[in-house]
Amino acid sequence: MLIVTYTLANPAVVGVFFRALRLGFELERRGHEVVIANAGPVPEDPKVDAARGRIELLEIPFGGPGLPLRRARRILASCRPDFVVFGEGPFDTMETAFRAARGLRAPLILLDQYYQDWLTTARRDVDRVLLYGLAPFVQNGEFRFGDRFRLIPPFIGEVTGKSALPSLETRPELADEPWVTVLGFEPMVLRRGIELVASLAEPRPVLAALSHDPGEALRLAGEAGLDPRRVVAPGLAGDADLFGFMAAAQAVVLANGYMQILESLALARPAICVMRGVGLEGWTVADRFKAYVSIDEDFDTQRERLAAWLAAPPIPPDLAARLAQERHGAHRVADEAEALMARKGPPELWFRLRRVARSYLGEKKAS
Repeated sequence: MLIVTYTLANPAVVGVFFRALRLGFELERRGHEVVIANAGPVPEDPKVDAARGRIELLEIPFGGPGLPLRRARRILASCRPDFVVFGEGPFDTMETAFRAARGLRAPLILLDQYYQDWLTTARRDVDRVLLYGLAPFVQNGEFRFGDRFRLIPPFIGEVTGKSALPSLETRPELADEPWVTVLGFEPMVLRRGIELVASLAEPRPVLAALSHDPGEALRLAGEAGLDPRRVVAPGLAGDADLFGFMAAAQAVVLANGYMQILESLALARPAICVMRGVGLEGWTVADRFKAYVSIDEDFDTQRERLAAWLAAPPIPPDLAARLAQERHGAHRVADEAEALMARKGPPELWFRLRRVARSYLGEKKAS
């Protein structure tokens, strides 16, 4: 199986790639050989370390002079895929790779984000469009795109319990305290999260700061005046621990990435978003999320909202119970892929041949 995705470096955009890795692990567990063809730098992360030897990571160029369509076709075809997953709706420099993927005869799934109905693009030439979203937030009358579209939940599997999280072995008393978790994989997010916690009135919550450099996180927390005995800095974490640190908190400070926001909400944790110049814009977030997501708001507003969320959880218990069912998205996508692979009748063959023909006839985008 072939999964096509991308990453950006400064600021880091890696969510689509990590989603591909999680799907790759699920497919590999089921016995499939998996290749992830990624444009952009491969990030440092425990998931990448775990992938080596299990999933082939293939570097491909972004579209442009370095990747004419003919070369993109050769690269993807050389993987000889029996199935193709395109990791996100293509933007300008990924259009060439998307057109090349459409030119393969294998079944094709497109993963994308579900913001609101009017922001969803219909694509006739894709076997399935699987949209990352949370069903409890989809209102009556929405999401009517036809049989080829599905809403899929976040790729959350195991979640480590709070008392079993790394760094608590020697400080078990912190497990009973309120927490704020900062996903500080970028310096801007790490600093903003620490500053927000430091600006709160005493008694402040425990700060759990995940980052590439635990020493730097501890140093910044100390400079901000936080008690080092109430700071947890575990470094990078595998998925079970990552989601465990998020679930352990009363609120999560994170980058303005759509997938991180949905994962936090699926864990019934409100999110403070740090705007980075890329990622999700505030206007794309539907009003129904705004009670639980602070995005594109100033520091003082975010401090006030964080303090309010620590005093009283904003997500009501009935909604939290429904969100707890929003799990195992990778399993759902793998099920869809295997079901499509099993369908080999004339309707499917005709659909895919038409898609290949349209790709070669010069159409840039099926819409």
